[in-house]
Amino acid sequence: MSKLAAIAAAALVAALAAGAAGAAPNRSSDITIVGAGSTFVQPLVAQWSTQLGPAFGYELQYSGIGSGGGIAAVSGRTVDFGASDAPLTPDQFSACH
Repeated sequence: MSKLAAIAAAALVAALAAGAAGAAPNRSSDITIVGAGSTFVQPLVAQWSTQLGPAFGYELQYSGIGSGGGIAAVSGRTVDFGASDAPLTPDQFSACH
């Protein structure tokens, strides 16, 4: 499971970097990206957010509420992104659209 978590963490970094690249010229701190989910990745997100957020002009808020909570938050559209230690089932994936 640690390999899967590493892949998920790498994907999260890539997504944040790609999203932040569009915000870079603006440098506005009015942008807040909210995420929730896996407690495993919470320390990584906390470390990244202190460096990436100010560099690209956004604030990143992440709540480690567990993978199930992250899936529910994404499905309920109460967050911008979620993190899970396991891949989504086809039904969970469909609910996120």
